Amino acid sequence: ALIEGYQSLRPINITHLPLFIALRACTYVGWIVTRMEIPNAKNRNIEHISNATQAVAKWLETEPIYV
Repeated sequence: ALIEGYQSLRPINITHLPLFIALRACTYVGWIVTRMEIPNAKNRNIEHISNATQAVAKWLETEPIYV
């Protein structure tokens, strides 16, 4: 709905959106690792790793890999 609302005002190319979502999810893993002393950091890290793994897997399913 957010993207549809944006596109109703201005066109946007969302071709690479899954890649950017995956990259952003990975940044949360790096962010929490440097803050493991904060409350609930271990559980947050587990959640961030899971989210990043899923986002990257989703991107890999749709993106051809060139070797």
